[in-house]
Amino acid sequence: MYGVSADVDVKAIDENRRILIGFADNTTAEWTFASRADNETLVTITNTGFQGDRDEVVRQAPDAT
Repeated sequence: MYGVSADVDVKAIDENRRILIGFADNTTAEWTFASRADNETLVTITNTGFQGDRDEVVRQAPDAT
């Protein structure tokens, strides 16, 4: 996805731990960082806040990646 951009609201930055942002559609994305072995970090990304029934949420997910 080259040339893609979005206006976001930075809700929280906890240095070396997490970044939380909000989008105009009231969804959020959170990156969490966990140390592993030397020179390794596990990054977990979670999108939340999708609205609607199960089928509507499934339709929204590809656009959030």
